[in-house]
Amino acid sequence: MNALAPSLNLSDTVEWLPLSVKPDAKVSPEQVMQLLGSYYEGTDKNLSGRHLIPNPKRKDKKGNLVENEPDSIVSPFSNPWMRPDEINMYYAMGDSAMKNIRTVSVPWCAYSTVIQCRSWLPDEIGGVAWIALDNPGESPRFPIFAGATQLPKLLQVCGQHSDRDDAAFWHYRKANRLATVRWGKFRSMIEPQRDYFAQKGQLELPYVQQIWQQLKATDPDKAQTMLNGYVADFFGATILRWDELARDLWRQNWTGF
Repeated sequence: MNALAPSLNLSDTVEWLPLSVKPDAKVSPEQVMQLLGSYYEGTDKNLSGRHLIPNPKRKDKKGNLVENEPDSIVSPFSNPWMRPDEINMYYAMGDSAMKNIRTVSVPWCAYSTVIQCRSWLPDEIGGVAWIALDNPGESPRFPIFAGATQLPKLLQVCGQHSDRDDAAFWHYRKANRLATVRWGKFRSMIEPQRDYFAQKGQLELPYVQQIWQQLKATDPDKAQTMLNGYVADFFGATILRWDELARDLWRQNWTGF
């Protein structure tokens, strides 16, 4: 609510909160995607910012203090999606700042959907669902247009209950879980790629609409083939990128976690 309507000055200390709020300004699909991937970074509810360790750069090789280096830094092992048993371990060692916080994005998420509807366009191209499988704080989003009539086979298999290479779900989950182990270090590999596909989708949307409308006017079958192909190509690009990330993350963890 504060992200979209800061003028209301809401907080978790007030006696009541409204069920919904009117945003101060128009909201873009990218903003909704970011909010669904949120774990309250920048606030006191950010779990990944609480676990501090001594700063190894505080002293040089001779043991002298280095200026402008803080005494402590956030541990690279600290992440916003710690399991209760991990949190209890820190708490048992006297770290009272560590406690379970339900973030917006969660690692047990099956799918996250942002539906973009544009009434001034034909339904087939005007409605598009931006889908993320697994944790929306880590996974990329790919488009499925309302007029799509075919989906890649990887999207036709459920991977919720078992590890299956023929299920799209696990192509995202493997890289995401490896990145979570050392989120402080590996977020720099995951987040730019996640944001790249969000930006790519919005940048290409006008082009896809234009080509589809041109083809629809002269050859509806070609328009349908083009739309199905674009969905498959975009989705396939995210799968390839996350498979690459998983391999890179495995290599960087070869000495252990």
